[in-house]
Amino acid sequence: MKYGNHTFWWLLGGALLLGGAQPLRAAQAPFGASAAERAQTVAGLPAAAPVVTSAPAVSALTAGGAATSAADPSPRAGELLRQLVASIKAMGDYGVSFAVEADGYAVEGHYSVSDVRYSMTLGDAEVFCDGKVRYEVDHRKREVVIDRVNESSRNIVDNPTRAFDFLDAQYRAELVSEEGSRAVVRLTPVDGEALPVGSILLEVDTAEMKPRSLTYDFDGEQVVVRVSCIAAEHAALRTFDASACKGYEFIDFR
Repeated sequence: MKYGNHTFWWLLGGALLLGGAQPLRAAQAPFGASAAERAQTVAGLPAAAPVVTSAPAVSALTAGGAATSAADPSPRAGELLRQLVASIKAMGDYGVSFAVEADGYAVEGHYSVSDVRYSMTLGDAEVFCDGKVRYEVDHRKREVVIDRVNESSRNIVDNPTRAFDFLDAQYRAELVSEEGSRAVVRLTPVDGEALPVGSILLEVDTAEMKPRSLTYDFDGEQVVVRVSCIAAEHAALRTFDASACKGYEFIDFR
């Protein structure tokens, strides 16, 4: 499936999950295996301890419950998205600490954003972006993958600068539930064939107007990105340094 300028990698479902050991686009394992099995197979890692979390299960967000109402296509969903985007923009340069979870396994990461530029660590992998070009660094394989940015992507790992920006015609927003300081918005692609992800559930802390989690649906398989911290940052953004990758193989897809 094409998405942007290259084949869309099975984001967060393969080596990316436990995979700092592999570059981010290396997840090419069989779809028949579970997300955790794919991660272990591709990255060559032993079985990891399952994640224990007290956060609500994804199924609770989609299957209904006491705090869940039928999807509501009212303006409230759009209002929440506008407030969330405004809150994030008001921080200026900011950083996000997060964890990616699937099938009970997780890997932690952090990214920093300055306008359209960002740097990211996820496991042992690093990504640097100047707004036009991405540099994915795999220190284990001593490899650097270079590619153009997919500026339309809302994928938090593929393009974190727009991870929470759904204010356009690409997605339809519906309010799934709102109780206390917690709201859940379902984002569905207007053209289901144009995007690799089916739907996205965005959980928002309405008291602080910050994201709590993103749940991506890949053909019925769900991958959750939980945001543990999002805050303004004032340190200079880390940038790609080719001199730190002497002897590495450079693979350029531009």
